[in-house]
Amino acid sequence: MKDDGLLSRFPIVILLSVIVAAFASLRSSHTVQPKHQLSVIVSESTLPRWVSFQAGLMRSAEDSGISLNYVSTNELRTLEEVEALAEKELSEGADAIVLQLPESEGAAGMVERLSRRTVLVLVDTVPTAVSQPGAVWESVTADDYAIGETLGRELIAAAAENGTVGILCDNTRQSSLQRRVKGMKNVLAGSSLELVWEQESGQDGGAQFGAADELQQADAIAAVDDKSLALAVSYAAEREEKPLLLGVGNSDQNVYALDQGAVQRLIVVNEFNMGYQAVLEAAAHLEKRGDPAGEESVEFRVISHENMFESENQKLLFPLVQ
Repeated sequence: MKDDGLLSRFPIVILLSVIVAAFASLRSSHTVQPKHQLSVIVSESTLPRWVSFQAGLMRSAEDSGISLNYVSTNELRTLEEVEALAEKELSEGADAIVLQLPESEGAAGMVERLSRRTVLVLVDTVPTAVSQPGAVWESVTADDYAIGETLGRELIAAAAENGTVGILCDNTRQSSLQRRVKGMKNVLAGSSLELVWEQESGQDGGAQFGAADELQQADAIAAVDDKSLALAVSYAAEREEKPLLLGVGNSDQNVYALDQGAVQRLIVVNEFNMGYQAVLEAAAHLEKRGDPAGEESVEFRVISHENMFESENQKLLFPLVQ
């Protein structure tokens, strides 16, 4: 009988199949299955400012064996909206929640209610604004008052003597942004600069900002958040006399504006580390390894066109490519 080669190769095929199956089984046995589910709720979750933050969350979740659900949201302006989303995540099996609060008034009660039911980690929130007996939560944020003070000092150094200043803020009810504005105004109070307006940029604020004639009075604009700074850049591009722009931000749009000279100073918060630490804190509590409550602080830096290409600043501006 003639051997066409099929029968001679058949044992080899079987052997290879067994090896592949064994390898797949071995790999599966070494794959760490997530033990806990973590939901993350921030306002306007797809904004460019959250890109580094989300990358930090994902990296930390992978390192910690956490299943991560980054909730898709529009602009969250009320505590009721936030609490409804948190309740939904809890009903769907979340073991812990990372949360950004849109406002400080009345937030302590909501935080207390949620903290009794789940592990809660707050980001972009001033801890003292939500402090309440019986509430157990973690906070991961930058020192917002210090950011405001730093922005004020940079403004004094860069602006002309006796110049005029406008302050742009996305959400004046959010505790972290309130602290930034307060810190900056306290520094400006002792300078020759005159504060001529304060404007909220959130919730249709863009149209108001672009149309307000009074804003043309300001020689310099200080934006206390990424969204407001991007709006200020767009506004300044349409003006014949360009105002001096300084602000807080980390999006590609604002980094590009810094590189092109449209923004003179950019204060960048380490959002990647904020996301990474938030997951670590949640994981520690879920594994009963954390303190009852605490506050983790993340760094921020003042970056200019002159120093933006320094190694450490590049890591902060572009954490995804490091």
